[in-house]
Amino acid sequence: MFFLINNYIILQIFGKKEFSVFIFNYKNFALKTDESNRDSFFYLLLLIECF
Repeated sequence: MFFLINNYIILQIFGKKEFSVFIFNYKNFALKTDESNRDSFFYLLLLIECF
């Protein structure tokens, strides 16, 4: 949960465009790691969709 809150703050500070770059990099990282990280990525996508 802390992970999501952290990235919500990042989104507010840097705006959606820069955050998308972060998400793209995180996606590449998550695909190379375990399922829990991939799940976190999908939660981030849901978070972005709220905007």
